[in-house]
Amino acid sequence: MGILLCFCLLGLMLTGCNHVSQLISQLANPDTQVQSRAADALVKIGTPAVGPLITALKDTDHNVRRNAADALVKIGTPAVGPLITAMKDTDHNVRRNAAWALGEIKDPRAVEPLLTAMMDTDSLVQDYSIDALGKIGEPAIMPLIIALKDKDAAVRMRTALALGKTGDPRAIEPLIATLKDPNHFVRSNAIYALGEIKDPGTIKPLSAVLMGKDYDIRIGAAYALIRQDDPDSVRKIIEAIDQYNDKRMAENLLNSGNTKMQQAVRVWASSHGYQIQKTSVSLGYNPQP
Repeated sequence: MGILLCFCLLGLMLTGCNHVSQLISQLANPDTQVQSRAADALVKIGTPAVGPLITALKDTDHNVRRNAADALVKIGTPAVGPLITAMKDTDHNVRRNAAWALGEIKDPRAVEPLLTAMMDTDSLVQDYSIDALGKIGEPAIMPLIIALKDKDAAVRMRTALALGKTGDPRAIEPLIATLKDPNHFVRSNAIYALGEIKDPGTIKPLSAVLMGKDYDIRIGAAYALIRQDDPDSVRKIIEAIDQYNDKRMAENLLNSGNTKMQQAVRVWASSHGYQIQKTSVSLGYNPQP
């Protein structure tokens, strides 16, 4: 009787495994409705489907990887541990999807692995990890503030971006302090990050660096102030342009998407005898990963 029961349980397990495998194979079906139904069924299976879904992140088919990652997010907490383990996988597709999924689940356990992954050899893993830390938010703030003092400039650069993505006002003071960082790109990323945090506390430090000699820092501060919707930002930016007679900065800001700013730089250029025009490619400040 005991042997028969064991064989029955084994049969059920094999049937279950085969069912999961069949569902995962349907994630590649050209019919998106079939994909969706298979993904929903895997989510309902829950924990037993996590391991096979992690393996599916290695699949060569983009739809399989995307649908598997979505299913893992919907399964939620039971998937966190395996996803953290997957962050060490040799396949960059696995690490990319794992980082994205951890950001969507927002479990605090993912903070330390994602901090490490900001230094991954794959640039998209870095980007997804930075975004994920921003989405996790509050539990990531203090570890990120500590990482902002790391001896490695690359760590400080990416940490600044992650802090900006949290949108948390507690990041303002550490980012302001980082405006004195010896590394140019760290300072630039700190400025960009301050522009991401919608808080009046960012306006004074951004206005101060707006008048500095470094063009990249000035243009970064200008775009950050515009994103803050500071009612006095246009006047401040025109003052900075005028101080350096900076036609390049004026032309760059035609790409700002801010009508008042665009009108103001055209007026400034005309009064100085310059002809400026909007370029087909945006010249806005881009942070360094």
